[in-house]
Amino acid sequence: MIITVPPSARGGRPEVDPPDGILLRIALDVRRGTQIPPAPAGADITASFSCRAAAACADHVQALGYRCVGESPSEAAGGVAYLLVPQAVVDRHPGWWEDMAPHVESVFSLAFGPALAAFDDVLSLHRQPVH
Repeated sequence: MIITVPPSARGGRPEVDPPDGILLRIALDVRRGTQIPPAPAGADITASFSCRAAAACADHVQALGYRCVGESPSEAAGGVAYLLVPQAVVDRHPGWWEDMAPHVESVFSLAFGPALAAFDDVLSLHRQPVH
């Protein structure tokens, strides 16, 4: 689905196809590390972090198969990771989703405009091209 927003409503920013799937907010225990399950093989699930303390978990998260994309400058406190999960991963890996669900604080569907607007700064990290 492609959502087109008039330039006046998006502050003159270029149009970007919204990502499909869901954005997961996961509270991290930066002292003990995160206990999330490994990413399914071959899945491109990106992870960003809310602050420098949370970003300290990046090596561990990357070792679990997630692609770390940076730290969001907008969220001041709390050890939080945001995972951008394509809908195909949720559909094809129900066991992974069941294992992940207990660790998830919030789930935001990207099929709806409000989530896209509320998390634009976080999603901009996830939209960066793969290097």
